Amino acid sequence: MKGEKKGIVFIKIGGSVITDKTKPYSLKKSNLKKIVKKIKELYKKSKDLKLFILGHGSGSFGHYDASLYQKNPTILRAARIRYSTLKLHEIVYEELIKNNLPVFSFSPSSFVLSRDKDVSTLNLESFFVCLREGFIPLVYGDVIMDKKLGVTIYSTEYIFRIIASELLRRGFNIEEIIMISGEDGVYDKEGNLMRNLKWGDIKRVVFFKEEGFDVTGGIKAKVIELLNLAKSGIRGIIISSKNFCKQEFSLGSCKEVRCTIIDSR
Repeated sequence: MKGEKKGIVFIKIGGSVITDKTKPYSLKKSNLKKIVKKIKELYKKSKDLKLFILGHGSGSFGHYDASLYQKNPTILRAARIRYSTLKLHEIVYEELIKNNLPVFSFSPSSFVLSRDKDVSTLNLESFFVCLREGFIPLVYGDVIMDKKLGVTIYSTEYIFRIIASELLRRGFNIEEIIMISGEDGVYDKEGNLMRNLKWGDIKRVVFFKEEGFDVTGGIKAKVIELLNLAKSGIRGIIISSKNFCKQEFSLGSCKEVRCTIIDSR
């Protein structure tokens, strides 16, 4: 079917990069504009050979309200998480459309239902049709209805893993997952940037506590998700927005910029 032979690239725009996670509902608009401009450049160069899936974090929008929900888990607070998450999503979506990228938004809560935090029901048929037709699906961390808990929160990284697993099952070729972060990558106990990271190296990693609001595990959760995906042969990259936006950075190769590459090789 159309699309299966193209390599797929996931790109996640970190919430800490486009918002100030120490201040509720604060946007770093200039960062967002630079990142979207770079994504447009990569898309224009590679659209005949690759399919793109984009995602973004919730930053000081969703994570702030999620932190309040953790202290007092009412349905009103849960509704506010979703509302603030959608506010940032609309901003990101608008910027992508302004740059003439054929983005199509998907709310994860519309295709996932969980039970005790695990996926219970999944319907990605619309998502896959969208992808095959050449659109760029856009997802984000979301409040998910849960049959046991009422609601739960899925990070963008976890949503990526759900989608990637289904893509692999259907015969798609996933080349890499790029996580745009506030850091150059991950560091060892001596403070050195780890250029390559495998499961066996996890004990060497130092996971610094991130400032501001975060309810989905921060950089450690990102690394764990990428290591899990690496088992399926998918390369992961953690890179700062500054290095991602450099002219030297390109898909499939990041030899010229600082980053951490996560794979099984």
